[in-house]
Amino acid sequence: MQSDTIGKSKAGVPIPIYRELAAELQAAQAKIVQLQQQNDRLTRHNQALQEELQAILTAHSHTHSAILAAQERLTSLFPPPQTKEEQEIVIDTPEDIRPAAVVTQTVAPSAPQVTLTESVPLNRSWLLLLVTVIVLVSFGAGYFLIRAGQRR
Repeated sequence: MQSDTIGKSKAGVPIPIYRELAAELQAAQAKIVQLQQQNDRLTRHNQALQEELQAILTAHSHTHSAILAAQERLTSLFPPPQTKEEQEIVIDTPEDIRPAAVVTQTVAPSAPQVTLTESVPLNRSWLLLLVTVIVLVSFGAGYFLIRAGQRR
């Protein structure tokens, strides 16, 4: 029987195929290492972003608390009108004062007088007139400058 097995060759896998498989395995392992490193970087970046987000949320919470406390203090200092006797008066100031302002006063029998001022946009007709005057003056000045230059 030995002679039968010695005379016949066993079917084997050629060595170049083993080398090719070994190269593919090394490439796959290198890719795994690269993906693990990228995953680690992304995990650290994610943690940093979560910390920043937590800091923003904490700051927002503190700001919100401060705003609520300020609103409570203002409400306690200047309570809103509660009776019909309290009135609101709106006074328009002259238009030659820039920016135009509206003064609002709350008159109440028991509350102190408070004056709030806020800017109001110019009337559209005044704005249109102002733009027209600027354009006319600009073109007029340009016309006279060019005409004076031609006379020389």
